[in-house]
Amino acid sequence: MKKYILILFVGLISFVSCENFLDVNDDPNFPTDVPVKLVLPAAQNAIAEALGDDMYNFGAIFSQYLEQAPEAMQYDILCEYNVTQSRVVFDDSYVTLYARALEDLVQVVAKTENTADLLAAVVLRAFTFQLVVDVLDQAPFTEALQGSTMPMPAWDDGSDVYSALLDEIDTALDSLDANDVMECSDLVFDGDVDQWVGFANALKLRMLMRSSNVQDNSVAIKALVDAGVFFEGDVYYGPFSNESGKRNPFYEANTIVLGTRNHVAALPFVRYLQSTGDPRISWYFDLPTVSGATDYIGAVPGAANQEYTKDMKNEDYSFYRTSGKALLPVYFMTQGELQFLLAEAYVRFYSSDADARDAYEAAVTSSFSTLDVSGASAFLSGSVEWDSGATDTEKLNLIYLQKWVGLAMLNNVEAWAEIRRTGVPSLSDKIAEDVFDDPTILVPGTLITPASNPYGVSYIQRLPYPETAVKLNDNTPSQPGLDAKVWWAN
Repeated sequence: MKKYILILFVGLISFVSCENFLDVNDDPNFPTDVPVKLVLPAAQNAIAEALGDDMYNFGAIFSQYLEQAPEAMQYDILCEYNVTQSRVVFDDSYVTLYARALEDLVQVVAKTENTADLLAAVVLRAFTFQLVVDVLDQAPFTEALQGSTMPMPAWDDGSDVYSALLDEIDTALDSLDANDVMECSDLVFDGDVDQWVGFANALKLRMLMRSSNVQDNSVAIKALVDAGVFFEGDVYYGPFSNESGKRNPFYEANTIVLGTRNHVAALPFVRYLQSTGDPRISWYFDLPTVSGATDYIGAVPGAANQEYTKDMKNEDYSFYRTSGKALLPVYFMTQGELQFLLAEAYVRFYSSDADARDAYEAAVTSSFSTLDVSGASAFLSGSVEWDSGATDTEKLNLIYLQKWVGLAMLNNVEAWAEIRRTGVPSLSDKIAEDVFDDPTILVPGTLITPASNPYGVSYIQRLPYPETAVKLNDNTPSQPGLDAKVWWAN
């Protein structure tokens, strides 16, 4: 998918190859003497562009929120896990994150003497590298972003990248001068340093929880939870307007540029929402347009090209609801996600039912609030009500399922990461054709292995290393299989 998001400060962006950073000091088209205050928002824009377009798209499909419409074929390869290096699924985002976002952040760190600006840059750097590692498992890190002095940087193990990023955040927090106010333009928090501190701590919590199944992070997690210094509201980039090139990137690329609606609801997501009577379903999807439709209908993953679905038409399914989405912000982290992380921590590391319940209910309520959907209180007293008598496993399953819903169409790639970390929703043992014939056999809160699946992958665990990196960097590792788990995965 091409990028059509408004590129703010286009003249300020350093366009360089991901693995062979060019020396642009003498290029008049890309000046390097740009005031540092203007570089940070360019980095924020680049992150939002990647996260809110290609990553938003494949994250939604892999999380089984969305599926290819039967009369279109734009994203068949994603729905069918027919993903290879040459398909360049992650290439655009990889280039955007390295050559623009991270390169701009390098400039901020190098130029600023303001500790508040430095903290914002360090947090965004950590956020960006985390995205790359979670998709690919490894990333050029230690030797990356050094220009022509290191044209082929080594790829670092994801665990080492995480560890270094956490240290960098801690150093920036410890170095923060309470008297410093941000001098950089800031399109995320509008210069609110306290919010950047809160986001820094929340990002640390996300990363520590992400790796907590493979290493003991309990002490660090409890220190963050006990301190309770987190952001308020949601963390997002959203200076969009409803005019050409200035809309939400996913909306712009799919609704405006392609001019056709490719995305229908995926059956697993619809089935779970219906089973819990979730009113948020009307924010996600439209009713089918086929005559007499009274309920939402989702498509079986990867089944669009199967013989048994040949009679299905677009009108038979619920399309992703685009109304009101032109100005939808790109969410870096929601309050709902933060509260779900806290709820999980209270169950796993505190055995505190009361605190876990409070955080869980705050998470669901925050999700409703972010979507501007009413009915959270009634919903929490229904089938998703907290059960103090449940086992820890049952409580965590409830948290993870509602987190799957809460992240939907806000931060889809984060949802995909959480599925791989937690194993929730779990994978159904029912085959796609049988589910197509009788959707009621699919247990709500389970996923389906795609009907068409040329590489025999039950659930996609990672994307191939980008072709851009393979061609430009001899140190890029050999391609693993799509079912090879990343370092922190369940």
